[in-house]
Amino acid sequence: MKSGLQAQQDLLCNAVKQGVFPGVATAVGSNGKVQHLCAGFTAPLPESSAVDADTLYDVASLTKPFTAVAAMILLERGIWRLDDPVSLFAPEFDVDDKREITLRHLLTHSSGLSAHEPLYLACHNAPEMLATIAATPLKHGIGERVVYSCLGFIVLGQLIARVTGTPLDETMQREIFSPLGMKNTFYPGIAPDVDKAKTSPTEYCRWRNRLMWGEVHDENAYAQGGVSGNAGIFSTARDMSRFAAMILNRGRLDDRSILSAASIELMGLDHTSGLNEGRGLGWQKKTSRLSWFGDLAANTSYGHTGFTGTSLWISPDQGAFTVILSNRVYPTRDNNQHIRFRAVFNNVSLAGSLDTL
Repeated sequence: MKSGLQAQQDLLCNAVKQGVFPGVATAVGSNGKVQHLCAGFTAPLPESSAVDADTLYDVASLTKPFTAVAAMILLERGIWRLDDPVSLFAPEFDVDDKREITLRHLLTHSSGLSAHEPLYLACHNAPEMLATIAATPLKHGIGERVVYSCLGFIVLGQLIARVTGTPLDETMQREIFSPLGMKNTFYPGIAPDVDKAKTSPTEYCRWRNRLMWGEVHDENAYAQGGVSGNAGIFSTARDMSRFAAMILNRGRLDDRSILSAASIELMGLDHTSGLNEGRGLGWQKKTSRLSWFGDLAANTSYGHTGFTGTSLWISPDQGAFTVILSNRVYPTRDNNQHIRFRAVFNNVSLAGSLDTL
C-alpha cells in the first residue's frame, strides 16, 4: 500500500494530467508538522516554471478569512463589537433597509446583501463602490438567510480601513503578514511588480482584454485599486500554512500572538444556527453532504474556498489543516473539476497524514 504522502503526490500529479489545473501547491499540517507537496507548472507558457511551495497564487476569496481576523483584532482592541451596526462606522448605511445590518451579519453572510454585483462596470474607486452597495436594495431580510456575499466583505474591508485610518493592505501587513513571517503574502494591486516565472496566471479577462498574471483576478477588487476585503491577496502554500497553523494553534505562532484563543474559538462556532447554512465568523462550517471538506473531516471543522481554485480547511478537533492553491481558472473559469478534487484531496490527506506526519 502506498504511503499517505505518496498517495497525495500521485493525486496531485494525476489531477494536473487530467486538466483540473495547470499546477497546484498544497500544505498539509498535522501533529505540529507541515508537509508541502506540489505538481505541474504555473501555466503552459514560456515564462512559466514548475510549481513549488513558494509559487505565488491569487488566493481570491481566501482573502476573506484574513479580513475576518483583522476585524477580530479590532474587536479585541475595543474599536467595535460584533453587534454594532455598520451605520455606526459608515453613514452610507444609515438608510431604512440597511440600518440594522451589523458586523456579525457581514462576517456570517447574513446581511441580506446580494451575492455578487458587477460593480466594477460603474465604480472606479472604493468610496464609489461603498456608496453603490449602500444604495443597492437588499435581496433578503437582514438575518433571515445565509447568502455568500462578496459585497459584505467589500464593505467590511472598507470599514477596517476607515476605523484604522490606514489602507487595508497596510493593516494586513502590519497586523497579520509580518507578525506571522508571511514573507510572500501581499496585495499586488493593479500595477504589480512580480516575477512571472514564480507567479501563476489566472484567467484571460475580456473586460480588461488581457491575461491576468500577477494582477488581481476579481473585477470588483480591481476596481478598488486591487485592495479589498473580499479578494486581492496573493500568497504561497508555505505562507498559507503559517496562517493555518496560527488558527490551529489558537491565535499563536512562534511565540507571537495574533488573536486570543477566545477569538479563534468564537470565529469557529456556528453563528447562523437555524438558517439555511452554517457560518462562523469568516468561515464556512462543514455541511452534512457533498462537502468540499471531505468525508473524513470532523463535523466541527471549518474552512474557506477561493474562486481561482484555492481552499483552506481547518479541524481543531483533529489537529489538522490542508491548504490547496491552484489556478483552475487558467485559461478559463469554465473548468470546475477542482470542486470534486478538494474533497478527494482532503480525504486522502486525512487518511494518510493524521498519524504519520
